[in-house]
Amino acid sequence: MKNRIVISMFLLFLSTLALKAGKLVISGGENYPLIHSGVGKKQLHITVSLDTLCPKAQLHIVIKRNKGEQEVTRIVRSFTGLKQKDITCAVTFPAWGLYDYEVTLKNKATGAVLATACTNIAVVPPREKPGPTDFGVCTHFGHGKGSVPYSLDLIRLAGFTSIRDEIFWDAVEKKLGMFNFDSKYDKYVNAAVERDIRVLMLLDYGNPAPGEKVAHAGFPLDESGRRRFARYVKEMVTRYKDKIHLWELWNEPSAAIGIKPDTAYFELLKATYPVIKSIQPGSELICSGGAPNLVDGAFVKPIVKRGGAHFMDGFAMHTYVAPYTPEDGYATIGHAFLEQVSVQSLWPHYKKMSQQITAEKSAPVDVWITEMGWHLADPFTTSKGENIMIDDLRQAAYATRLFLLSRRYNATRCVYLYDFQNDGTNPKEREHNFGTIRMDYSPKAAYVALAVLSHLLGEKPFTGAIQDTPQTKVFCYGEGENKIIAFWTVNHYAAPLDKNAGNITFNPENRKGNSVMLDLECKKIKLTNWQGESIILKSKEGKFTLPVTENPSFVQMLN
Repeated sequence: MKNRIVISMFLLFLSTLALKAGKLVISGGENYPLIHSGVGKKQLHITVSLDTLCPKAQLHIVIKRNKGEQEVTRIVRSFTGLKQKDITCAVTFPAWGLYDYEVTLKNKATGAVLATACTNIAVVPPREKPGPTDFGVCTHFGHGKGSVPYSLDLIRLAGFTSIRDEIFWDAVEKKLGMFNFDSKYDKYVNAAVERDIRVLMLLDYGNPAPGEKVAHAGFPLDESGRRRFARYVKEMVTRYKDKIHLWELWNEPSAAIGIKPDTAYFELLKATYPVIKSIQPGSELICSGGAPNLVDGAFVKPIVKRGGAHFMDGFAMHTYVAPYTPEDGYATIGHAFLEQVSVQSLWPHYKKMSQQITAEKSAPVDVWITEMGWHLADPFTTSKGENIMIDDLRQAAYATRLFLLSRRYNATRCVYLYDFQNDGTNPKEREHNFGTIRMDYSPKAAYVALAVLSHLLGEKPFTGAIQDTPQTKVFCYGEGENKIIAFWTVNHYAAPLDKNAGNITFNPENRKGNSVMLDLECKKIKLTNWQGESIILKSKEGKFTLPVTENPSFVQMLN
């Protein structure tokens, strides 16, 4: 009898080892939707894949409010004879926000964990009409990245109204003189237009013929190359003339890579502009502002001096300040007129440039920020001993503040956040971590924060600052019944955000951390945090002391 017990336990042990080899799939695109429009009942999809049959299995699903301990739901489902199975379950989400989503598969007989998976779920405001016209985002559909049209559905839901993308010259003219457009390009362009999303199309990169002189990435430097580039432009504009009306000439040129602004770039600009206008008189060609380290306009000014104002309808700047805040940016060394590179220093400068070039052309020449963003980054210490880190919540904070600050300075036509979706899965590679969603289509905090912001802000113009100090921003947008107040604190150098940072403590008697006092002309307000959580607050005197964090919060006056 004893031997039988030993043998049985040994067989059970071997069975447990075998069953540990399993996989749960809970994310991966439209088949596993993790981003939802509006509250209520949503369907979750889970795929179980085990190497061997599990006689009795239990699936545990736990959903919590992000960065908190509040459990929204817990589901336990039992299965007999489980090996491969697609499972759906309905979960009711009571409020907008970001949720932590954990799934565990266990052997019910032994309690052994067979597989686990965790990610996030976003529930955001429903969208009936397009978002703010100054909300843009960079995509890489021209590279073959992402799922179309699903990605564009999510882009529209977040409130972005414009995407910046590419159709490479050498991809459509593989044989010199013969143009052939892959259907994937038409697919993403058509899907964007169908969703009322404008496309800002980059015209690049090189496709040199034998003997032609080129700079970095095949930028044409001689007349032959420019004529052939103009032919590529003609083919592009002719094909998409009813769908695309925004064009940008090249990506991040600079003299350092052999593209001098007043010669090489000016000549290509002059060759490109009339081709576009002859086909699309009402379209706009945006002149590149150069590489990111040319944020002061050093690339644009020589072009204008050569007469380039007459061959542009706008100029584009790439104003990365990561990992620093959009308000502070980073300090310059020995610059003639810029002490820092930041939104609050550059946007007024760009507005003056726009006014000067507009006067030169006698027609509007607008400012476009066609790339700016923040990647997740591990903590590091600067040369001054300051600790800096960009985690998920801080990325959300900086992205939302970028759009609020841009509206506040009223200098730009559109800001394109870089970028919509992560480019990879390596947490140590910064180029893989700029997205508002991950490669597997799971949402990051930035997606939720931007969806809430676009919903509340709409097209409301900046109408005044209640407080504008280096530490605290309290800005008004809109007037009358449509007015909202956005406020946040600027934490210049910081350790990781606390797990509850940005979450409003709704009990007025139990608030922790910094606060701001608002003396308003009303006795009842609606306070909303970055996740869209709201509460109604009342004050007989119209004075409210509110928690303030790095993630913007919003006030709407109700009487």
